[in-house]
Amino acid sequence: MEDDIREEKIILNHEENITYSRFYKNNILYREEWLQNGLARYDQDLPAYIYYYENGNKEKEIWYRHEEKEEGGTVLPDTIYYYENGTIKCVHINIDDNGADLVVKGYYENGNKKFESWRNFDQLHREGDLPAVINYYENGNKERESWFMHGYEWRDDDKPSDIKYYENGNIKQEKWIDCMSIDRENNLPAFIKYDENGNKKHEEWWVDDVFIRSVDY
Repeated sequence: MEDDIREEKIILNHEENITYSRFYKNNILYREEWLQNGLARYDQDLPAYIYYYENGNKEKEIWYRHEEKEEGGTVLPDTIYYYENGTIKCVHINIDDNGADLVVKGYYENGNKKFESWRNFDQLHREGDLPAVINYYENGNKERESWFMHGYEWRDDDKPSDIKYYENGNIKQEKWIDCMSIDRENNLPAFIKYDENGNKKHEEWWVDDVFIRSVDY
């Protein structure tokens, strides 16, 4: 790839602002890069990097929210990825200024959501009894919800931590996970399967990741 790319450099304001443009051999833009005082451009509205497909459409845009790297910290960009046809493929959104909270949203080529995930310091995590990962069918209906706290699959108040859905919106299965073990107390099933009409068809009882028994309906 790099052998097929040439580079142009534009210097403004005595090297305080520099623009790099890299091109494919067919003179289609491959990448644009903006620097301010030797660092990636720090701007809330303008990206520091733009990558392009050979058809000329954008492949990726990166924004930097920090003017410089802080001691012990990390410079984390907000990023948008695109399909080759130009529609958005995935978006990374840093909620916290130091990158502690990251939301990632993926999309199908038709524009409908594909997935959403929430992370805290690179661990799946979401407060308020809300799922940390949501997957969607291409028609827009939810396919799966998973709850995580500080990287561990877990949910409070004896609620299922993993729920899968049929494409019609009805629940397909529920699972109770306590950190890394399938577990449910009080002689209640830790794994339940349903048919497409919402009727139970299978249940399993587990305690501390040990299978106890199962029932089919």
